[in-house]
Amino acid sequence: MKTASVADSTQEVLKLLEGVSEEDLRATLLHLNATEEKNYDELWKRCKKDLHFWVFNYAAAVNLHMEAIVEDGDEAPSESIDLFPDFPHVRMVLDALKDPKNILIDKSRDMMATWSLCAIFCHDLLFQEAAPLLMASRRFDDVDDGGEDSTTDSLMGRVRFIYENLPDWQKVRAPLRVKTGLMRNTANSSYIAGVKAV
Repeated sequence: MKTASVADSTQEVLKLLEGVSEEDLRATLLHLNATEEKNYDELWKRCKKDLHFWVFNYAAAVNLHMEAIVEDGDEAPSESIDLFPDFPHVRMVLDALKDPKNILIDKSRDMMATWSLCAIFCHDLLFQEAAPLLMASRRFDDVDDGGEDSTTDSLMGRVRFIYENLPDWQKVRAPLRVKTGLMRNTANSSYIAGVKAV
């Protein structure tokens, strides 16, 4: 049903364009692209200014469905890739972590505190000028388990995962270079260095 309506719409558009000169068509497409870019510029400014807006509308995380273990008796939870849920505790964690300071988060598992921290690092990497960011953990593999091939089992792997799932118009404005233990935004000179805590 959807396919037919899309095909019909495409045919209608093609019929409308039959009488349009190539020059007019090019001018129309340029106008549409310019309008789209202007919209992206405005969205970029909003994302830079409003951490919550960016996280809840653009940042993706791996959601482990722990309830499946309890209900079905499975040994491993199922997982999906979802945008961050706009839950009060996630907002509180984001607010507590967005300004650099020493804090203690008394939490249970699966509250997305680690994912939230990684989202803040990704936001700073994208939007702050020349931000020097440091990630550390007891084992280096917990910080970065593979550079360009890192997984969501590591902190920098989670930052890379969030970045890779952003829309292209954001990635174009903040191109990253990734290698083991280092992520650098080549547009604004911000970087994340990963180290083993000693």
